[in-house]
Amino acid sequence: ASKLRVVPAPGGKGALITGNAAAQFVRLDNDFFASLAHGLPRITTSLRQSTDGVLHLDNLLLTAPDIRITGNGYLRRDGSVHFEGSGTQRQYGPLTLKLDGRLERPTVDLKFAHPNEALGLREVTAHLDPTAEGFAFTASGGSTLGAFTGRGAILLPKGGTATIAIAALDVADMHASGSLRAVTGGFDGWLDVSGAARGTLAFAPVGKMQRVEAHLEAANAQVTDTVRLRRGKLDLVALLDPDGVSIEAKADGAGLRQGSLVLGRFNVAASLRGGTGTINAQLSGTRGRAFDIRLAVDATPDRYSMTASGTIDRRPITLATPAVVGRIGDGWQLAPTRV
Repeated sequence: ASKLRVVPAPGGKGALITGNAAAQFVRLDNDFFASLAHGLPRITTSLRQSTDGVLHLDNLLLTAPDIRITGNGYLRRDGSVHFEGSGTQRQYGPLTLKLDGRLERPTVDLKFAHPNEALGLREVTAHLDPTAEGFAFTASGGSTLGAFTGRGAILLPKGGTATIAIAALDVADMHASGSLRAVTGGFDGWLDVSGAARGTLAFAPVGKMQRVEAHLEAANAQVTDTVRLRRGKLDLVALLDPDGVSIEAKADGAGLRQGSLVLGRFNVAASLRGGTGTINAQLSGTRGRAFDIRLAVDATPDRYSMTASGTIDRRPITLATPAVVGRIGDGWQLAPTRV
């Protein structure tokens, strides 16, 4: 629905069309955008058609079950569109969006501030160029493992399922490639990992949540910018619930080095539901002195209670009372404890 009026252009030459419009989509052919909206969008906007025939879209608001975007743009006489806006997506959080071209297949620039806290993803940018099959993409950003880059294609077969074909995803000393289908609840598929770590990452939706299963073995790996690992193994299953990630994980290895801290051996098991659960670890190594420590942590999103015992320079040591770390505002505070 729209309400338009014609007014004289400045200077009395020609006329301008102004008004307001609202539109409810009854079909969405762009599968990539459909995967972000998870439903049919509604758009409201103010309209201005200038004497050159360009239709300006001011204060445009797009809403759908999983996305809300506001911004400004314009529609050219050839039917192509330019739009810049910002908003939020239920699963990926705050975003900015820029698109230019034919609406059914424009050039797209996306930026997500922090799309996945569990993986430490931040300032993730993606550039999409239209192709006959869908889009070619490049991506970059930060993660728990450090800066990453990626490239590949988003395939949008008519009447089929959108697929992200990842030609290369590089982070630290690791390289991954594979295909992920965009299905209800997330992605389905797997990535093969090579380089300093080798193995697979499997993706599958569980209801409306994303499940990730990892089986990786590492040798002489640069885990992060400051951490190196001589040998290690990780088996992990994570359920990426927006209300709190659930994790079942086991990791063990040898030769983990960060600065002056060297773990000769380590073994860690974690079981967490929405940030609540247990973490058990056995660590041995050196940091000026040899140590062999067993840790047990009861965790909640805002509090960690840790017991520890073992030896330092072969002398027994234990925490007489649990070490409790609690969230205070934007930081954390360690309560008094005795060794």
